[in-house]
Amino acid sequence: MHKGTFFFGIAMIWIALAVGELYRIRIELPRRPVVELAIGSLMVGLTDLIGALVVGAIGWTCVWITRSVHGRPIALDPKRTTFVVTLFASAILFVVRTIEPAVLVQHLVEALAIVGLAALSYHAGSRQ
Repeated sequence: MHKGTFFFGIAMIWIALAVGELYRIRIELPRRPVVELAIGSLMVGLTDLIGALVVGAIGWTCVWITRSVHGRPIALDPKRTTFVVTLFASAILFVVRTIEPAVLVQHLVEALAIVGLAALSYHAGSRQ
């Protein structure tokens, strides 16, 4: 993954997070200037993006440690792995901003079940 592609993808994630925040606060449009809401949404989106990038870096570290423990050579691209984990973390943040809390709990339980099954599948596959 080239640096330009990585940064383009990160910029797209930032815009998606900002749109998610703007969607969440759309009820305030008649009371506040659009420019003020847009700037606020961009700043909240940037904050969410920074958090997602931190989660992405932690995700890359976890993959690196997991592969090292299994004794396999580490052939992972840090930018690609960080980008994918950042994308997932951003998707979660986007969903949190746009879905009602009652429905969000249901989605969270389903996501945890899927992650649990994926972890068990990975563990079973690594043991052959």
